[in-house]
Amino acid sequence: MSSSPDGAYVYLLLCRNRAIYTGTTRDLEKRMRTHFEKRPGVAAYTRSAGAVRLLAAWRAPTYGDALRAECRIKKRTHAEKEALAKDPTGIASGKYALPAEWGLIPLLPGDALLEKINRQYACRREDPTGDAMPGEEPVGAAPENQ
Repeated sequence: MSSSPDGAYVYLLLCRNRAIYTGTTRDLEKRMRTHFEKRPGVAAYTRSAGAVRLLAAWRAPTYGDALRAECRIKKRTHAEKEALAKDPTGIASGKYALPAEWGLIPLLPGDALLEKINRQYACRREDPTGDAMPGEEPVGAAPENQ
């Protein structure tokens, strides 16, 4: 389920310029559609920087918890956000660790919602990392038969 009447999500979104945008939403699928399709209501930053891929997301029990988490994550450096995207369970460690009582649950690689969003919206030819989406070959990868 991508929305919850009580809970919310905090997420990290990779942009074309390699920046990592941090946001909060009650409905993750709808918010990603807004970012990727540049629909009305999209953040001015992602409208100009261009959303490429959802890197990580966490479910929070309340919208307030998600907002507090977003604020704390935004204080992290770019390198710390990259590390957090690679290990979403690391949200409870580091200088800006988030309290366990905020109840954040990471959407881990393989999570159906995370994979669905990246398959549906991510455009790997614009992905500055060149990383392939799950089930795809990396950009410029040689075919296996060669």
